[in-house]
Amino acid sequence: MRKKQLEPHATKAKPRTSQSISMARHCATVVALMVLALATSPAWASWTLVQHVYSASNCTTTTCSITVSAIGTNHAIAVVGGVSSTSDAISSVSDGHSTYLVPSACVAHDSGATRSVYCGYTPCSVSGGTSVTVTRSATTAARFEVWEFSSSKSGCPTLDSGAVPINATDNSTNSSSPAGTTLTLNASSSDAIVQWIYSSVNISSVSFNVCSATATTDLVSGWGWTNVINVVNCGGSGNSPTWTLASATHSVVGGIAFAEPSSSSIQQTLPLLGVGE
Repeated sequence: MRKKQLEPHATKAKPRTSQSISMARHCATVVALMVLALATSPAWASWTLVQHVYSASNCTTTTCSITVSAIGTNHAIAVVGGVSSTSDAISSVSDGHSTYLVPSACVAHDSGATRSVYCGYTPCSVSGGTSVTVTRSATTAARFEVWEFSSSKSGCPTLDSGAVPINATDNSTNSSSPAGTTLTLNASSSDAIVQWIYSSVNISSVSFNVCSATATTDLVSGWGWTNVINVVNCGGSGNSPTWTLASATHSVVGGIAFAEPSSSSIQQTLPLLGVGE
């Protein structure tokens, strides 16, 4: 006799309750919000110091030129230094391609001696320049350094959007450890910062450990230049270095900070998927 083959029992899916559907939708919403937060959170730019070149000797003509490697596109460039006079004035900075500004904010005169600091800058260079020229009104001894920075973000860098991205100060009190000038910066931008000093005595060192960033420094006789890059979330504090001089004397100091290129956050609209729809 043939045995009858038993058919397997079909398993019925239990109907979802409104509570389980609500829980599933809640989980989907949480996941979507987490993805959205990651998509719109800032990604800090990474700065690179492309080059830093200073005058080989004091300039004693009305045009002071510094030979550099070919300047790149969309780079931030600071040309900083000073002159042995309080009446000499910088009228322009040029590399033949980019447009430079010469702000009064980075001018300071030593009240106790004949020396001043100046700067010129472009936040958005045009490629091709191989010589940077500073034009001024007199022929007193002068010295400048060119700092060029590139950013990993596309577009043009800007000045930091804080209250004081450029500044210069007369340290009128004799000191062998004068402070650099104070900058007030955006607490949440990635910056490249340059500070410099002009004094009558040799500068032996500088302490510039901003937010654990590593400094690059050039010291030549009474001149000093230092820079830190990839400075993020400093809250505008701690960006002033301390210089060490051979003896206590007057000095004049300056500083400038560039911020990474701005970019709009990528806003994503994600469907909040409901279960059972």
